[in-house]
Amino acid sequence: MADAHLPPLATLLDLPGPSPDPMTDKILDAALAEFTEYGLRRAAVDDIRRRAGVNRATVYRRFATKNDLVAATLQRWILRLLTETAAAVADRTTVRERLIEGFVRSVLIVRTDALVGRLLTSEPESFLPYLTTDGAPILQACREFLAAQCRELQAAGQAPGVDADAAAEIALRLAQSVVLTPEGYFDLSDEATLRAFAGRCLGPLVEPIG
Repeated sequence: MADAHLPPLATLLDLPGPSPDPMTDKILDAALAEFTEYGLRRAAVDDIRRRAGVNRATVYRRFATKNDLVAATLQRWILRLLTETAAAVADRTTVRERLIEGFVRSVLIVRTDALVGRLLTSEPESFLPYLTTDGAPILQACREFLAAQCRELQAAGQAPGVDADAAAEIALRLAQSVVLTPEGYFDLSDEATLRAFAGRCLGPLVEPIG
């Protein structure tokens, strides 16, 4: 299997549901662990299959190339991150709270995720475009996800005049800036300061005027 390069974002965002095959899940869990520890280039398929406790044929039957394995692993990783964010905002009872919590979760996930940390350290030239110049597909996917969380409450009568897509995109673009340029006038060092900042900057987006 050839050395892997990061797959196109459009491929990654064609998100699969949970795998019905426990063996596939086992291989993907092992791949995520290897990629997190060693990066995409250094992680070898033999090491992944040994970690998973399977033979090469078992891997080949499911993933024809290392690139296919990388794409499937990153798909699963992104799906888990969105699932984690959904759980974090589910108990927020207002559109304002969901928008702010979506911002906070987005920043904290990228800041603290082990795989993100590894790729930004070892392969930034491949990974940074996902967050910047080539980031439109993932911005769209995350915007649609966060806006849907807000519209769920709008359907119950909250904040009817708010453009959920616009508010979600502003929140995510702000999160992108905070992640890539953390130092500045505002103290954004922890969850509490991030939430206060979000309340100050994002709260007005869903508050009535006048």
